[in-house]
Amino acid sequence: MLLFPHGLGDCCQFQIVLRHLRQAHPDWFIGVAAYPGREVLFRGLADKFFQLTIPKLWWHETWDEEIEIKFLRPQLVFNNCPNTKAADCLVNEFGIEPQGDLFYYEFKPSPEAHAKAEQFAALHAPYALIHPFSECTNLPKHLDEDEIEKLIAHCLSTGVKPVIVDFGWHYYKWWNRPELGWLHSWEGWLPEWRTPSADVMAAIIANARAMFGIDSGAEHLAATTKTPTIVIWKADGFHPINYFEPAGNVVHYIKAKGHQDISPDALSYFNAHYQSGNIHRGVRVHPGSVSEFHGPI
Repeated sequence: MLLFPHGLGDCCQFQIVLRHLRQAHPDWFIGVAAYPGREVLFRGLADKFFQLTIPKLWWHETWDEEIEIKFLRPQLVFNNCPNTKAADCLVNEFGIEPQGDLFYYEFKPSPEAHAKAEQFAALHAPYALIHPFSECTNLPKHLDEDEIEKLIAHCLSTGVKPVIVDFGWHYYKWWNRPELGWLHSWEGWLPEWRTPSADVMAAIIANARAMFGIDSGAEHLAATTKTPTIVIWKADGFHPINYFEPAGNVVHYIKAKGHQDISPDALSYFNAHYQSGNIHRGVRVHPGSVSEFHGPI
């Protein structure tokens, strides 16, 4: 039994660990427990998955071992895979050599989640998602209001409704703006406040024309879809090779100096497996962000 008390993005990345475990130990019967709304991400990879709650929902079953996964930033530099927590977990928790071809995101929402997403789309489509704020960090990686306004204007100029993803009431002063849509839990789309249902949220992202955001759990979830996604990296010292797995639908916008602390091997892997653009003079999202890489919204 693997206990995984971590965030939405980490749960998306933990799929990679489970994929390696399946290949290295096909005889293992694996259970995983994660916070409510996130455990569904392990459907198809774990033999059983549970919500990480008290009392333990798996207490009546017999497990040979119960391991709490730490999921730490790697101290080593890998040259054949991303330098992420998943790689560190494989080496230090399980003694498994990471395989680059197993580092990818994958998730299929349930039919029930798709049905709820269709209800959301009926109200807002065509729409693009804007996720400017992370609930789980004080790092300066959030988008400023002028940056959000530029994204809103870009969406509206292409006939697409901008939908703000806001789990913490941060943009309540904009609620009376009729041109905006909202994705948050208190309207019933995501059943747990600050613990969004990965199932429903992935289906809503999959129906979007595009997604713009920062390095956060919602963007990792977007990487399981085909929706064109732009992730903007503002915090110094943070780089996708250390925090994000490769995904063909995701483009990373990085500060001009963002690559300077990355080892040559890691940078070479990044250039070969990721899509990226540069940010100059801080973040100034230009109107062609999506069309430059993905065609019109």
